[in-house]
Amino acid sequence: MIDNNQIEASYDYSGDTVNLTLSSAVFRPTGTTELLVRTVSKIDVSGKVLDLGCGSGIVGIMLKKKFPKIALCMSDLSDQAVEITKYNLGKNGVAGEVRCGSLFAPWPNSKFDFIVNDVSGISEEIALNSSWFQGGVPCKTGRGGADLTLKIINSAYNHLNKNGSLVIPVLSLANESEVVTALKNTFATVNLLAEQLWPLPEELLKQNSLLQQLERDGQIKIFKKFGMQLWRTSIYQASI
Repeated sequence: MIDNNQIEASYDYSGDTVNLTLSSAVFRPTGTTELLVRTVSKIDVSGKVLDLGCGSGIVGIMLKKKFPKIALCMSDLSDQAVEITKYNLGKNGVAGEVRCGSLFAPWPNSKFDFIVNDVSGISEEIALNSSWFQGGVPCKTGRGGADLTLKIINSAYNHLNKNGSLVIPVLSLANESEVVTALKNTFATVNLLAEQLWPLPEELLKQNSLLQQLERDGQIKIFKKFGMQLWRTSIYQASI
């Protein structure tokens, strides 16, 4: 149906099980995805909700299961992601409108009460050396990893209703300070909701010279604890 390398997987991040068909050509859920869902599930989400960069659909599907009254919208740059999201919506008995396009392009005249962003936010140079972006999964984020995230922040304000908010993961494998500064310059209120440290994957440990150069240039930040090299995901909520 989707490709020859599709697999079946089940996830339960928020008390509701979601069964997904996953494709090698579509970004698969990671630890950051889990942290994002667990964090958002603790917020009282209501109204019209956009899952931006929906991938396989896991974030939006879990939110709809957790908050069944929301009007769910989902979009992704990849037509394969849109196809698999539509399939997974039906598989889980969840209703949602899915569109294909870059960032907010599919929603030119739409406003939302809540936007959850899961668009790539990692240094493009790191992504090319990681297993997260294999099989043609797109990651045009720039050397500092913040290109798409900054575009989302700049546009999100105009796509939010009064009292609306954007929830966004910020990775230390990108330029964190640039992203957080943009959030604070754009939104009235910015709150840090959650943080999680992760061990660097084996394939990235082999790229130590690249990581050191990116860190020297102020593009990423690596943490050293417990004899390990770690990176961080921070979840922010920015409100009008």
